Amino acid sequence: MDYSYVSKKSFVFYDLFYMCSGAYLLMLFWYKFFDVNYFSFIGGMVFLVFWMIVTICCYVNIVKKALHNLNKCDDEVFADIDRYIHKMGETSQAYIDVIKKINSIYNGEKVDEIIKNLDITRLYARVDFLQKRLSLFGYLTSNMQSIFVSIGIVVFFVQYTTEFLTVISVCVLIVSLIIIFLLPYFKRGQAGSYRNLVLEHELKLLNEKIEELQSGLANDEMDEKLIEAKQVIIEQLYQIKKEADRKQRGKIEDDIRQISNLDLCVGKSNRAYKVVPIYVKKRKCYLVYDKEKGIENNYVGELNLINKEYSILYSILSKYEMISYFK
Repeated sequence: MDYSYVSKKSFVFYDLFYMCSGAYLLMLFWYKFFDVNYFSFIGGMVFLVFWMIVTICCYVNIVKKALHNLNKCDDEVFADIDRYIHKMGETSQAYIDVIKKINSIYNGEKVDEIIKNLDITRLYARVDFLQKRLSLFGYLTSNMQSIFVSIGIVVFFVQYTTEFLTVISVCVLIVSLIIIFLLPYFKRGQAGSYRNLVLEHELKLLNEKIEELQSGLANDEMDEKLIEAKQVIIEQLYQIKKEADRKQRGKIEDDIRQISNLDLCVGKSNRAYKVVPIYVKKRKCYLVYDKEKGIENNYVGELNLINKEYSILYSILSKYEMISYFK
């Protein structure tokens, strides 16, 4: 499952929008300072229509994606919680039912399975979802207050024909400002709802689970070296990407992403292993082989690596001819 917020397709779409916007501004500059003929005008209008279509499509895409991310976390483990919250009433029993459901899920096997698999990005994605939901009310309130205050100030500086209208406008402005600032306190909770407190309860349980996962990530000395070696390889791939042409950069990015997702630590492995030093662009890294089977190929090459993770790593290193057994 993909938990990214913006896809590659979206980036291409936004790049197109920015390029069109820049070209449109350039066209306006050209029209202002240079003479244009009829055909140039027609071409400009065609481009303007194209720019408007791209802008509308970009706007629709942003709104759809934003509303989706506000309402759904896109994780089946937490889907039932969202379903309960979206349809819950504002009664004590409704709040209790949702809290029971939250407690059941966070004390259940599915969340424990996430922790066991060290799938921390799923927990981080849920934290981000809850934090945005919790901040939404305050964000909308503060922005609405700013907008109305700005409108009020503009109205205040309008020149009126009589002093009576000026006095009336000032009174209306003062009363409006008082109402705007006191409106969030008109009802208890957030506009009469206590759902934010339910979300805060879930966020508390979620942070406890993340703390549990993070506190269990202690490494031995060898694992620290393997993690450092992986970072060295990623840095070298980024260097190769800088020197590559545009067609190759996307493939290199995919390989970097794949290596980033590899778990190369072997400290808790049940099998005997042998760590073999290699050199990637004269920097020391490591491959890990099965200690018994690796004798067959003298701990060299792709055969008898300790696990699938190292097989993937080896294939990527070989693709870019990055492996050397001598400094």
